[in-house]
Amino acid sequence: MLATSEIESYREDGLVIPRDFRLSETELDCLHDAVDSVIRANPDTPTDFLFNVHLDRLPPLRLVGHSAFTSLVTRHEILDMVEQLIGPDIINWATHLFCKQATTGREVPWHQDAQYIHLLGNALNIFIAMVRIAPEAANLWIAPRSHTRGVQPS
Repeated sequence: MLATSEIESYREDGLVIPRDFRLSETELDCLHDAVDSVIRANPDTPTDFLFNVHLDRLPPLRLVGHSAFTSLVTRHEILDMVEQLIGPDIINWATHLFCKQATTGREVPWHQDAQYIHLLGNALNIFIAMVRIAPEAANLWIAPRSHTRGVQPS
């Protein structure tokens, strides 16, 4: 569960990195195997465009997913933290396995997800890094407090 200070940080800054939640090495190994499996099963899909990998051959993209991602997005520890932030009515809108290869990965410019995902009410993204990346690689940058300015033109 998130501490009161973490919930306050989320409300103020628009992000929180839970201090007491980490995946174990065993869980990460399982997810790495699942990533490899999804990439092998979907050879015609770019590795940074693998959507809804918690599903198996279901719309919208008909990709072959993996049950490890289903288990991940339904983990009670994660859902409990989400509930603390947005309440109990939780819907997993989508999953995105974003494997950005060092030599072929596409650059994603600054953006607000709200420009592309028009949801009513509370919504949030959960980002789970599966490998350590040097800060200069800029795997993900977040602009704190940008959520307070509403949706900005791109």
